[in-house]
Amino acid sequence: MSLLLIGLTLVVYARVGSFEIIDFDDADYVGDNLYVNHGLTPTSIAWAFNGIHYANWIPLTWLSLMLDATIFGRWPGGNHITNLVLHTANVLLVFATFTKATGNAPRSAFVAALFAVHPLHVESVAWISERKDVLSMLFGLLALYSYVSYALGRGFAQKRGQTPDPLWLESGFALPVGGQSPFLGKALGRRLMLLGLAWLLFAASLMAKQTFVTLPFLFLLLDFWPLGRLTGDAEEKVAGGVDAAAVHAVAAKRRILLVLFEKIPFLALTAAFCVVAMIAQSSSGAIPDWIPLTARVLNALLVYGLYLWRAFWPGRLAPFYPLPAGGLDVVGLGISVAALAAITGFALVSVRKRPYVFTGWFWYLGSLVPVIGLVQIGRQQMADRYTYLPMLGIYLLLAWLVPSLIPEGSVRKRFLPIAAGIVVVVYAALGFRQVGYWRDGVTLFQHTFAVTEDNPTVRRALASALFRKERFREALPHLQQAVKQDPNDPRAHHSLGRGWEAVGYPDDAFAEYQKAIALDEAYPDAQNDVGLSLVMRGKLGDAERHFKRAIEIDPAYASGYGNLGMLYARTGQPAQAIELCEKALRLDPGLLQCNQTIATALASEGRFDEAIARMQIFLRAEPGNQDAQAELARITALKEARLR
Repeated sequence: MSLLLIGLTLVVYARVGSFEIIDFDDADYVGDNLYVNHGLTPTSIAWAFNGIHYANWIPLTWLSLMLDATIFGRWPGGNHITNLVLHTANVLLVFATFTKATGNAPRSAFVAALFAVHPLHVESVAWISERKDVLSMLFGLLALYSYVSYALGRGFAQKRGQTPDPLWLESGFALPVGGQSPFLGKALGRRLMLLGLAWLLFAASLMAKQTFVTLPFLFLLLDFWPLGRLTGDAEEKVAGGVDAAAVHAVAAKRRILLVLFEKIPFLALTAAFCVVAMIAQSSSGAIPDWIPLTARVLNALLVYGLYLWRAFWPGRLAPFYPLPAGGLDVVGLGISVAALAAITGFALVSVRKRPYVFTGWFWYLGSLVPVIGLVQIGRQQMADRYTYLPMLGIYLLLAWLVPSLIPEGSVRKRFLPIAAGIVVVVYAALGFRQVGYWRDGVTLFQHTFAVTEDNPTVRRALASALFRKERFREALPHLQQAVKQDPNDPRAHHSLGRGWEAVGYPDDAFAEYQKAIALDEAYPDAQNDVGLSLVMRGKLGDAERHFKRAIEIDPAYASGYGNLGMLYARTGQPAQAIELCEKALRLDPGLLQCNQTIATALASEGRFDEAIARMQIFLRAEPGNQDAQAELARITALKEARLR
């Protein structure tokens, strides 16, 4: 079964190894991230743990991307392959965890198969920036598996069906059974080690992304069903020859408190990392304060229904769903509320007869709470990647509910496997198609533009993707429209400025850069580009001020150091030029032009051999650069003149 799940996952996702980076966070995470691209170095590792980056504190995610850079260099296929490997591991863990918890391998395989291929999960796998999703899920599922092993009283190597250790009874703090104390012997110690391991894995999951903050709640759902730890079923299984009713009566008063008590260390982690996530998002300006609470609650109710609908009909999926400009869909909201109320009522009414409905449904509702929009993040209404964990609840519910609705007999035995296979194949085909949209930014955002409301975020993303392919004139209309749609967005003006510059209109570009600074003075890219425009106009003193401001805003802004060094080289300050350009290269070795600036400065000091060596370094990287060839010829001629 495991090989079948691996094969199914690879059929849907095997192409991702040839995909490009997406100009939608990928540049921040891998493309232009100097620390990541340097690989696993002491400086990069310290950066991963030290501080909040791009509205997140996710040190383990950064370390995994740095490991990719160490192994694969800057090849994006390596990042994609790692995401695929992690997703495949998650598929196998879903299968193993639910098989261990329920004892039903076929139904658990169905849950794992849907998780493997469903189109809603493509975003988490095919988007390099969502490494945090698949990595967090890996550690979270390992924590779940460890917890299930602890709750069942069996280690990782034991099989279901073996008699549990007689020292075990409910939660590790049980009453003596048959005259024996659970605090004697090694069984309790092994179980508590599993609980401690679950805690460590939970911490690792939260250090990759704070997706699993609801894990203690999921533990309780599993305690209810299928583990039976809240109902006393587990006590009766373990009691064996002892009077099960007596054991149940003695333990009933303690059961709930004990099960809750063991969750306290996990709840402490949840509380701590919720604070970390809030600080990270708010400090980076990702939490807007202009959406009232009532609107957020109504939107959350609508989005619960939209996610549920997409679980069954995953069409028109996109990486960005803007908040509706015309307000919420009232009809859709009404349908969503009615569906939520009906399913919740059914789950409560069926809690004894069909406990899996309760567990699956409240898994879905509960694990979505942190990302449902009650705390609004950015300008998006919802995101497919947020369903990577919650949809397991829906898959679990369906895998157990549907068979219960079909009478026992040959029809059920024959029909269900065939129907399940057809469902998996259909979703695999839809997932395969959805994966194809992620092969490059142009394809993805053209698709997004077609299936969502017209909005400036998607237009800028599409323009950025067109820029990467040097299709500047195609990008310009999208940038112009983005500015019209959101004239108060400094990034829209800055992007339009770069568009004008790319097609040969420097004055229009300069005007847009200035508008960007007027809207956000602490915008280093705009400060830097205004400085470059002023250099072209011969206003070197004003340009120096803007370059210095860019560095002041971001002390690790490599381009600012390089451009300021270039300015000093032009104004006869070679020592300062060399120092600044060397610093720029330390921050970003990809700024090859700094080598030419350093060479020019060295030549002005009469250090011709060093200057020639620098130019040769530059030309080895860009052998066809005619400006560099001309500069090397000039420096060589100066050396020869000096010798003569």
